[in-house]
Amino acid sequence: TAPTRPLHGPHTPLAPSQTNMRVSSQALQQQLLLSVLSVLLCSTMVRASGCSACADSLCSQWGQFDVETDISFDVKLCEPGNFATITRLELLNEGKDNLKLDVKDKATNSRAVLPTTHITEIGCWSMSSPRPVLPDVAALHITVTCDNYYYTCTDIHIGVDFKCLPNPSTKVWTGCSDTDPTCFPEMEQPLPRWPRSTSTKSSIKTGIALSGGGARAYSAAVGQLRAMHELGLLDQVDYISSVSGGSWATTVFSYADTDLDTLLGKGKMPEEISYPELYEPFPCSHMGSGVVYNNAPPCDVPFRFDIFPSTGQWGWIDEVGKAILASFGLYSPLSPHSFTWDASLEADIKSRNPALNDTHFRHVRQNAPFPIINSCILGKQSPQDCTFSNKWIPFEYTPLYVGTPTSLDDITTAYVDNCFGDETFTGAYIEPFAMNTKTTIPATDKVADFVLPLPMFDIANATGTSSVAYAGFEEADTAIDGNVPVQNYAVSPWEGGEPSSQMYYFGDGGSVENLGLLALLRRGVRRAVVFINTAKEISFDSDACKAISADVVSLFGVDCDSLGVIEDNNKVFERPQLDLLVKALQQKTTANLPAVFQQELDVFRNDLWGIKGGWQTTVVWVYLADFSAFRRRVDQRVWDEDHLARPWGCFGVCSIASFEWTQSKFPYYSTYAGKDENNEKQFYFLSTAQAKLLSHLTYYQVVKDQALFRDLLTTSTTTATTT
Repeated sequence: TAPTRPLHGPHTPLAPSQTNMRVSSQALQQQLLLSVLSVLLCSTMVRASGCSACADSLCSQWGQFDVETDISFDVKLCEPGNFATITRLELLNEGKDNLKLDVKDKATNSRAVLPTTHITEIGCWSMSSPRPVLPDVAALHITVTCDNYYYTCTDIHIGVDFKCLPNPSTKVWTGCSDTDPTCFPEMEQPLPRWPRSTSTKSSIKTGIALSGGGARAYSAAVGQLRAMHELGLLDQVDYISSVSGGSWATTVFSYADTDLDTLLGKGKMPEEISYPELYEPFPCSHMGSGVVYNNAPPCDVPFRFDIFPSTGQWGWIDEVGKAILASFGLYSPLSPHSFTWDASLEADIKSRNPALNDTHFRHVRQNAPFPIINSCILGKQSPQDCTFSNKWIPFEYTPLYVGTPTSLDDITTAYVDNCFGDETFTGAYIEPFAMNTKTTIPATDKVADFVLPLPMFDIANATGTSSVAYAGFEEADTAIDGNVPVQNYAVSPWEGGEPSSQMYYFGDGGSVENLGLLALLRRGVRRAVVFINTAKEISFDSDACKAISADVVSLFGVDCDSLGVIEDNNKVFERPQLDLLVKALQQKTTANLPAVFQQELDVFRNDLWGIKGGWQTTVVWVYLADFSAFRRRVDQRVWDEDHLARPWGCFGVCSIASFEWTQSKFPYYSTYAGKDENNEKQFYFLSTAQAKLLSHLTYYQVVKDQALFRDLLTTSTTTATTT
């Protein structure tokens, strides 16, 4: 009964004599293939009784057949260089027989189009994707099985609604390093709305780094960003590089469509901190609400660690999205967005890729630093299946590009262990919308075709993989086993040739470097503020590994044998400078002053990070620490509250996987939690009072030394020299 108006020339519909006719398997295959090829010339189908009807102006056609046991056939949808978007695939089972439909992508033999589906007692079954683009379906392999043992399934109709579009493409950048900074896309040409691109900006590149540390690092970053904003210094910062909990903060700060005064709130000096106000909920528009467990609805979504056994490789990303990003409009799993710098770059992307015309993009706020979210690649196999050696690859997500320029050709092959197999790692930067796609990067071209992912790679994917700390644990327990994010990324094999995409496991950026500084040095940043939001309190031990955080010590090439870092991979500064830094921080602690210290450092070569070295940078280290100038000016009732001095849910020893963490006082709230009232291990958030008090401390820490920050970020000349 369907109309037979062809869209691409005449074709012959099934004759009435063919309807309900039992035929041999071979004859049926030939008949069905011709019928379905005719079907697929059309763009939309008319639905029979029980199905919805399409617009009369669109062509439609059904293939109609009987099945004795099962029948399989291949259908080509598009010509080479194109891909198909399928908006609907329908099977009409007029006989109401017991059928099974299996539709696979022919190229990969994967069920990316449709999982095996049983059609039983309904007259019509249809699939309509909420996302219009499905990957890798230039050809389909369709199997229809009759599950009736004694008789033939009859009067079956099938149809597909689709259209062909040219393969999208991504720009490609390779070989970027501190000695060739113009290679980085943001430096190729003036970037709209970027402080660096304005005529009054100093030629010296500046940046801030927000360390990892879960909810503690996030809450500390709220105060630090608030102070930088109120002091008018954010307009002087070119880059903001972050890791793990710091990446949660960077994502909300950079991409949330909320003005900064509302997002960050107003800073308070210690004597202005109201004891009752600490216990009032954050407004949902306030950045601080992102990591508290007892805020008011609707922004009170808990972060549950105990859910992972049932959530798979996207479980952590989903939790980060729901608990942290969603209330700021940055997580929409049913309608994923891509992300880029601004509307003008979005328009450029769509002009080059019509297939992305219906894709929504998130943009970085105006006049914000260029955000870098740091993650790492763990290997081709599950981290639980390979030697725990921490020979992992740094990975970056930015609004213009994602990936790593790292090439291990210059590093001994011993670096690549059984987590990577017998291959080198020659990386590249690609545009964010091409991440997690199947693509091949031509060795001589700066453009690569790819097939769109499903779903689109969103900012939640970047933020989630940046903070998935458990992925690198040597002895993963059952709560996290099998829940490590997996994504496609294009690399080059040992044998050479064109880089092609492969599936890799991704982990926390802190597993390779937990401060975010090395990503800044890779771009030749001459002036950097490093916020060390650590759980390690400064001590007066002569051993640097015991005196301060190993995250800092690793940059000087000292191996502390600590969790998550192989220190000799990160060396960029000379060892004697570490002793000066440790001594300075200890002196600040003795004097009850903010642990802030400026240091000029020679930068040395580091091939893993793509840093060539041979130049000097100025770093202001800002170490998270309590000090009496803050404490004695705060309402003393605050310090009488037991829960403000100890991490919530963790009294005594906290453990996750095989690692143990001792309880800490303010402000060193643990990154991890122990067991809740149900004896379940979980990562945890802070209370509203803890998060507020922590952000007030870090705000005051910056404001008290504001002259130092102004001098570093606003002076137009530099003392940097080539060594």
